[in-house]
Amino acid sequence: HLPTPPLVVKKPEPIAVVIEKPKEEPPKVIEPKLKQEIQKPIIPPVSAKPQPVQKPVVEKSIQKPVEQKPIEQPRPVAKSTPQAVPQAEPTENVAPTQKVAEAVSKPAQENLPVTAAKGYAGYLSNPAPEYPEVALDRGWEGVVMLRVKVSPTGSPLEINLKNSSGKKALDDAAVKTVKRWKFSPAMRGNTPIEGWVDVPIHFKLPN
Repeated sequence: HLPTPPLVVKKPEPIAVVIEKPKEEPPKVIEPKLKQEIQKPIIPPVSAKPQPVQKPVVEKSIQKPVEQKPIEQPRPVAKSTPQAVPQAEPTENVAPTQKVAEAVSKPAQENLPVTAAKGYAGYLSNPAPEYPEVALDRGWEGVVMLRVKVSPTGSPLEINLKNSSGKKALDDAAVKTVKRWKFSPAMRGNTPIEGWVDVPIHFKLPN
């Protein structure tokens, strides 16, 4: 192992700074001088004062006093006392109007017994539903329960599927058939009204 040589440290050399004046001076900026012109105020000419206009003197005429006539006071008018007008006595026996008669008849009709609508296959010559060919080929059977709204004339207004048979072909055939049926409408007393009836449709294969 050799010893490391010592490092040589150099001292910095002195720097001389010399300040010299610039040989050429920068050009001076000459600003233009603006002459301010002072304008004299314009004095308007003095006009002569207007002379007052003399009004003509009018002689006042002496008015004669007007004679005042005495005011006549109105004569007192005798007030008339109102006389009592005899009122007609209400009659006890008044004939009832048509509206009152209808209002009385409505609750009477509501208390009448109501019979439900009626209708099924074979009733009033109602045809039986046609068995779909798909159901015949595949041996499908079932019962379709329909909820039918019957009009006062006995025709079906609305048909709802209450219980399905599980086969759409059988359900559609039942609805299509019941649309052509006739029913006995619901009755309130002797008056036909709208009513609901449950109609079962049986699909069974022949033996």
